[in-house]
Amino acid sequence: MEGYDKYFIYPTELDTLYKNKAIVVPDANFLLLAYQWREVTTDKVKKVLKELNDQKRLKIPEQVLYEFSKNRQKILFEQLTSVNDEMKRFNDPKSKIRDFMPAAEESSEISDAQAKRDNLNQAIIEYKNSLKKVKKKIENLIEFDEYFDFIKSLCSNSFLPYSKEKELLRQEGMSRISIGIKPGTNESKGDPTGDYIIWHEIMQLQNHVIFVSNDQKKDWIYKNNGQELGMDQLLLAEFHSKTNGKSFLHITPKKFIKYIDPHLDRDIEEDLDKHNKDFLSHAKSLSDMQFGDKEGEIDLYWEYWLNRTPNQRDVNAVKNIYKKLGANNFVVTLMYDEFSEWYSIIVDGTNAAFPKNIPFMAYSNKVQEHFGKELYKWSHSSNFDTSIDEKEY
Repeated sequence: MEGYDKYFIYPTELDTLYKNKAIVVPDANFLLLAYQWREVTTDKVKKVLKELNDQKRLKIPEQVLYEFSKNRQKILFEQLTSVNDEMKRFNDPKSKIRDFMPAAEESSEISDAQAKRDNLNQAIIEYKNSLKKVKKKIENLIEFDEYFDFIKSLCSNSFLPYSKEKELLRQEGMSRISIGIKPGTNESKGDPTGDYIIWHEIMQLQNHVIFVSNDQKKDWIYKNNGQELGMDQLLLAEFHSKTNGKSFLHITPKKFIKYIDPHLDRDIEEDLDKHNKDFLSHAKSLSDMQFGDKEGEIDLYWEYWLNRTPNQRDVNAVKNIYKKLGANNFVVTLMYDEFSEWYSIIVDGTNAAFPKNIPFMAYSNKVQEHFGKELYKWSHSSNFDTSIDEKEY
């Protein structure tokens, strides 16, 4: 092989790689999607993974298991929070409709409203009872999770332990990322080396590899209008060079499972086509936010921290509070501080219009009133006063 050959690598087709006994490596985000799938989809994926494992063609790097275990618990807690929030949305309607207009107590309108109120109250009770059952089912998964145990059972054949101390791998990753070498250059997390560690460990297999991921690794692949165009050429070159000419393929769960079973049910296809729609993945990194008093920077803002991970409903709630108080042209953003590993809600009022009769404190007071004890702390800064007022609860 000539020294320049590695720079002229074409992606290899799935069919070719699979028939050449390529090793299949699932990413953590692929394994975690089971907590968003229908049961029939999970069963199909389990069947495929088990067959690969029995054929000794499945490998799960230790870093993948680390991320799977850590984020699984986070997903379950977020699901519990969503159910709790949904239950809080519905309050019992007024018990006696006649109190609205005592003089018309015997009217048909009052009687009709009272009947509808009773039906609504019963529907709310039944809905909340159903939500309690969903909540209990999620809570049970924390104590016993058949899918969690299934992944563990695969490890007897498929576990790929770290090839060296994790700290050494992390240092290697940081060194590469600091000079712009992928993967990990697009990560906004405090420790961006997870992808590098997986990449490094995959290359240690010295085999053709099919990497099944749900398409979130922005610096691994090129995309246009959401359509995957191909693997990064330099990563292909590195894999080819360090594995003595082996091939690597990044593929989505849907494409891979459909290749194994071309006659998938439509429901399963829809599930497999889901990208990880984790709301947190859209958070802006603190390092990308420009705070200051220069032109184009954010110099008027509020920041809110909750004692839990915020969700889309929290962001919408803050947005609605500001709107109801008459604010216009403000921007509400979820921000991730990669250093403290905390999420916060930012209200950028730099270019906003605020009613003159509403003091700035009124906005944070309303937010505090909405979240109650869930509001851990908040801060406010303005271009009229460079000091920051911060309160903790």
